[in-house]
Amino acid sequence: MLATLDGSSAAAASSISQHVVDRRANSVRAVDSSDPSLIAPVAASLARI
Repeated sequence: MLATLDGSSAAAASSISQHVVDRRANSVRAVDSSDPSLIAPVAASLARI
């Protein structure tokens, strides 16, 4: 059972990707949550990590 869980976890983890999004995505008060630009990738030159 543990081997099955490990295999499925590894398969799921290999499919995960990430990108920097607009900092406004963290605000729940001042943002329109239906605005798709909130989760659009931000240009690397604009990203502050």
